[in-house]
Amino acid sequence: MDWDTYHELSDIYDFLIYLNATYPKLVQLTQIGTSYEKRPLYVIRISSSSSPGTRPAIWVDGGFHAREWISPAVATYIIQQLVEVPANAKLSSKVDWYIMPVVNPDGYEHSHTVDRLWRKTRSVTNDPECLGVDPNRNFGYKLYLTLHSYGQVALIPYGYDVVYAPDHNDLLALAKDAISKFVEYTYKVGNTGALGYIGAGGSDDWAKSIGIKYSYTFELPDTGIDGFLLPASDILPVCQDFFPALDVFAAKVATCCNAATTTVKPRTTATTRKTTATTRKVTTTKRPPMTVTSKRTTTKCPCVCG
Repeated sequence: MDWDTYHELSDIYDFLIYLNATYPKLVQLTQIGTSYEKRPLYVIRISSSSSPGTRPAIWVDGGFHAREWISPAVATYIIQQLVEVPANAKLSSKVDWYIMPVVNPDGYEHSHTVDRLWRKTRSVTNDPECLGVDPNRNFGYKLYLTLHSYGQVALIPYGYDVVYAPDHNDLLALAKDAISKFVEYTYKVGNTGALGYIGAGGSDDWAKSIGIKYSYTFELPDTGIDGFLLPASDILPVCQDFFPALDVFAAKVATCCNAATTTVKPRTTATTRKTTATTRKVTTTKRPPMTVTSKRTTTKCPCVCG
C-alpha cells in the first residue's frame, strides 16, 4: 500500500488482511460487527505482548466522516509504521494499539463512488429522503485519539458546550508536547467548545466520560484552503509529520500505568509497496475474540489508559 493516493475501502481492507496474515505474532484483525450496508467493521490490534489485552492500550480511529479522506490515510500509515518498521518496535513494547481506520465504511465508499463530500453513514432514518446519521453524534454520552479533518487543531473535551474537564491542564500539557513534534504543520490546541467546535455526543467526550483521561480529537490539515479536498500530494507529508507525536502518547500511557518505558523518536519510511493479498481471507476464528470494555483492568493506573 502507498500513501501517494487516496485508497478506496477495498484497498484499505486488503491491506489490513495482508498484515493480519503476514504478521500473526504482532497483529490481530477482528471484525467487531457489520455496517448498515453489511460491510465489515475492522479493528486491528498491534501488540508485542505474549498476553495481549493485559497492558495499557491506545485506541486510534479514523474515517468517522466519509469525506475526510486524510483521516483513514493517516490511520493506515500509523498501522504500517507500527507493524512494518523495526525502528518503531519500542512504541508497542509497553503499550497495545487498537486502530480502526474506517469507522464509517458505507459513507467512505459512497464518497468515493457517488458523492465526494458525503459526510454521514448510509443508514435509513424515518425520513426516506434523509439518509444517514452522524456516527460521531451517537455514542450515547458525551484515550483515545480520533482523527478528523480539517483545521489543524488538537481538541480537548468537552465539546457539548464550553465545559472544561477538571484535569484540562494535564490534557493540554500532553497535547502541547505532542504537537511540538510537528514540523511541517502548525496546530492550535484547546478546549473543543471554546474553539468553536460545539457538538453533542462526540466520541472524545464519550471516551472522557467513561474515565479515559487522555482523550483527543485531532483535526488534520489543512486550515481550509483545500479543506476536505486535500490533494493526494499532501498525504505523505501529513502522515510523516503526525507520526512522531505517537511517541509522546505512548510514553505517557506507559509511564502513567506504572510501566517502565524508553522514549524513542519514531522513524518514518515511505513505502510504495502495493498490497497484493487481495485473495487472502481474515482468519480470526482460532484467536480469542477482542473484548471491549470500559472497566479498569488494573488498580495501578490513575488515568485509565487502557
